[in-house]
Amino acid sequence: MIASLAPVLDGWSGAPALPSGAPLTGMFECLPDPVQLHAEGIALQSQDTAPHATISEWCERAHECLQFLASTDPARIWIWQEQVFPLLLALASKLSAKHALENSATHGRSVRGAFLDPHPP
Repeated sequence: MIASLAPVLDGWSGAPALPSGAPLTGMFECLPDPVQLHAEGIALQSQDTAPHATISEWCERAHECLQFLASTDPARIWIWQEQVFPLLLALASKLSAKHALENSATHGRSVRGAFLDPHPP
């Protein structure tokens, strides 16, 4: 007799059960995709005038993608590390640089001073 794990694993899976004959189109649209984030990040990085809110929203989605992968499939985190992490660092520094430039314009400080001063006015 072959032992089955079905009773042990019943209700263990975090994935929703698919109704028979249910179309898969659109069912997984809300799942974060590191490859899609990579493409969007490249597009944002190439735009010098990308809005602060758009970059910030992308960074938030990148973080949510990492959280999702860590909680559901940690073995796939390497994809996020290769595809998303370098862009997250670059775009986050772009946000910091934009913030420093805006502060220097409003407070009359140099950009260098905005980065080095731990206590802005």
